Amino acid sequence: MAKAFSPHRPNWDFLRRVGIKIRQLREQKNLTIEELADLSGLSYKYLQEVETAKYSFTVSVLHSITQALGISLADFFRK
Repeated sequence: MAKAFSPHRPNWDFLRRVGIKIRQLREQKNLTIEELADLSGLSYKYLQEVETAKYSFTVSVLHSITQALGISLADFFRK
């Protein structure tokens, strides 16, 4: 009998690549992690964990980060 529910498993490689890209864009804009956290409305610790792929995060969180960086979600994935 097949399982009715299969829990979502994060793609950690993808999350690492997203985190690296966030850090690169932050550094290009000469922002500290604390400054980007403040601009995005996230805690410093949480943003640090996003950049280092410690946790899975929502599209809403990524949207807050990209807005703080001054780019759209679409541009984030295009570059």
